[in-house]
Amino acid sequence: MTYAMLKYGEPGRERAGVPGDFSRLFPSNGIWRLRRGRMSASFFRGATRTMTLVYGEAELTSLKINQSYFGVGHFVAENLALAEGLGVLRSEGQSRAHRPGYDMPLGRPVAPEQWAATVADRQWRPLAPCTSELRVREVDGGLYIRYRTLDGHPGVTAQMAFDFPAGGVWETDDTCLMPLAGQVLFLKRGEGAMRFGNDVIGIGPGAHAHAMWKMRDSEQAPGHVRVLLTFVTPVDHTVLLRCQRTP
Repeated sequence: MTYAMLKYGEPGRERAGVPGDFSRLFPSNGIWRLRRGRMSASFFRGATRTMTLVYGEAELTSLKINQSYFGVGHFVAENLALAEGLGVLRSEGQSRAHRPGYDMPLGRPVAPEQWAATVADRQWRPLAPCTSELRVREVDGGLYIRYRTLDGHPGVTAQMAFDFPAGGVWETDDTCLMPLAGQVLFLKRGEGAMRFGNDVIGIGPGAHAHAMWKMRDSEQAPGHVRVLLTFVTPVDHTVLLRCQRTP
């Protein structure tokens, strides 16, 4: 970049404005970009951060979905498709080789420092991968997001983690507080909303199947405020992300 600028100078001013209303899939990059006025959203293939959402001053930094599933429970979309306004992200649950599954015992004592060296000698019991999908559809003023597990063992803990920057105000029907960075909030039922000034991103309905602040195999976000919806598999839950500006 430095060489190009020294040789050719700084690029000229871009004349074309940024469009304010579009929906476009970039298949080579694995990104779906959506903008409707003050609302803009991005969805990603190949990343644990599934999406971002911005509405004016309000920002949802990321949505991360996880299961406690043999170290391969992160929702990472290998496929991202868009057809007739419906976005589909599909995670096959096989991000690591030789997982999910068990390395079986050898039938003899093995010193801890030899565990890695004996992996090739062990029989392996494969398990069904935790295949799941996220379906996204636009609605007036927001997005419907349906998270559904398609394969894997039942009775596994799971969560949808909505991460916001600190500095917003969290509101429900009976609660209003200014959460700090690193704080985790459980939305058990109904709707909650994160307000930044007059701009609001609402989430609902909630779900509460367990109360793990730091669920095994989940990525943490200590610099953000996290809103959790929690489940036990199988899961089929639809969330409305509602954007609005209030007086």
